[in-house]
Amino acid sequence: TWSQGLLDAAFIEGVGSLTREQMSIFVGSVGEYAVQCVLGRAVGSCGIDSELRERGDFGVDMKHYGMSIQVKTRKKPRTTSLIKVGTNRALVACFAEWTGGAVVDVLGWEWTSAINAMQQEVSVFGEWVNIVVHDIDLLPMSRLVQELETWKALQCR
Repeated sequence: TWSQGLLDAAFIEGVGSLTREQMSIFVGSVGEYAVQCVLGRAVGSCGIDSELRERGDFGVDMKHYGMSIQVKTRKKPRTTSLIKVGTNRALVACFAEWTGGAVVDVLGWEWTSAINAMQQEVSVFGEWVNIVVHDIDLLPMSRLVQELETWKALQCR
């Protein structure tokens, strides 16, 4: 939704017309649900923070065994994702791609500390700076599952 600025409105099959604000929330929710499905099946249930807040979720979309997770979902087929500098307060970030069809691709994840050290660029749409996250630099979701299993074991002691 951000590649050419937010669209004024969009139509989603089975959902209907969405305003640009609704579309941004919807796309993010689709990615969050996909990541929750992957992690929930592998290490047990987790909740998605679905509350709508005036100032957003402060960079945390879900928690698994105390590990905070931010999910970034892009709508255009690309090989990079963007995170606005200073907005990810979770321990890790997961990345997904949804181009409007029936399939959501969960691309991988990375520690926030590693993301913060990645290339930055000034946004063409505003006066902020984005971190550029390349798909090739993402860790496989199986590795996050291993990390979460360790977190779970430590909490169950």
